[in-house]
Amino acid sequence: MRGMDAVFTMSTPFEAGLEAETRQGFAVADVTSSAGIAHLVFSSVGSADRKTGIPHFESKYQVEQRIKELGVPHTVIRPVYFFENIFNLFVLPGLKAGKLATALPVDRLLQQVSVRNIASFAVLALENRDSFLGRSIDIALDEVTREQATRVLSEVSGRSIEYVQTPL
Repeated sequence: MRGMDAVFTMSTPFEAGLEAETRQGFAVADVTSSAGIAHLVFSSVGSADRKTGIPHFESKYQVEQRIKELGVPHTVIRPVYFFENIFNLFVLPGLKAGKLATALPVDRLLQQVSVRNIASFAVLALENRDSFLGRSIDIALDEVTREQATRVLSEVSGRSIEYVQTPL
């Protein structure tokens, strides 16, 4: 990373687990610190700082803390649930069968954002370093209930989609 002005990073536990995600995040923090990077934009997760007890959130927050401890000039963006998750391996088979199944109550609002919006916001932070430096910002585009989501999915797919609340 020597010679770089800025770095954008995100990590995920879904390939190798939470410990690997944290190691990856720590490694980027350490390297950006030693390389003297002027601005690190780290993509965390919405509410990571609220001690939710959700392992994926806690691992991201550990990386945020490491970045701060090292004194790396940074911006943390905290996107909420991705719109694109509707197409993941856990949801898509149900949709194909006409069911949207999650653990949320049918009337619970779920904040969402698209990956494209996250990228746009990261670029905004990178291009406007002085305005974003040292800030941690939760980002969301919309919030809908599961009832609203099934109505929209039914409309755009031309198929009847029903909501099924699954046990947590």
